[in-house]
Amino acid sequence: MKQKLTEADLAKHLITALTYDGWECYSEVQIEAFGHRADVVAVKNGKTWVFECKLSANMDVLGQALRWVGQSHMVSICTPLVNISTSRENFIHDWLMRAGGIGWHVLNIAMIEEKLAQFPDRNPQRYEEELRRTYRSHGVDPKLNRSAHKNAVKLRGALCPHMNNFVAGSGGSAYSTPYKRVMNDAEIMIRNYPGIEIGVLVDRITHHYASRVSAMNSIRSHIERTKAAYRVDGAGKHAKVYPIEASL
Repeated sequence: MKQKLTEADLAKHLITALTYDGWECYSEVQIEAFGHRADVVAVKNGKTWVFECKLSANMDVLGQALRWVGQSHMVSICTPLVNISTSRENFIHDWLMRAGGIGWHVLNIAMIEEKLAQFPDRNPQRYEEELRRTYRSHGVDPKLNRSAHKNAVKLRGALCPHMNNFVAGSGGSAYSTPYKRVMNDAEIMIRNYPGIEIGVLVDRITHHYASRVSAMNSIRSHIERTKAAYRVDGAGKHAKVYPIEASL
């Protein structure tokens, strides 16, 4: 029995196609605290491209994509090739062309798998060629939103390798957030500089908190919840933080 296609599968195929085209991809991207999360953000030659991946084209996915218009140079939805009524398809197609500038990329996964079945070794280059061909042959191209450049630069600057640890389209709690990124950077700083003062640590990392004090309090609370790995000595901005193995 053929396994049912999931949004994570769709996103994986999309990322392969984009990577083959020279785009650097990041998954499950949330930039602002409590903000919206993009399935895939791709970067190439200074341009950002946000994708929302869904198994069908409907108003829900269009609404999700609209949130990113003005935040990225380009925005698209990505769906598999599905059977929908001609009137509905034409409506979505015309709406995308006239309003918002959102693109629609359709991946014909069934066609890709059918062609790949002819090559038992599933040669990676052949896979990428077939995927790129079908990725380029369907859908609507997004409009380049030059007025979003300032926000797109901010989006690109917030991307980090840590985001590649998550599976795009998987949902749930497995995604990168500003809080997780701050704590990840703080832990790296502590491991690299055992005994660093928490005030110095905050000054050396990028954080989303409104004040230096808020950042220090949040990092200290995080450290105190991870007693097996880190400990803190002292109080205030001069408190020193150690990884456990270095503090013995």
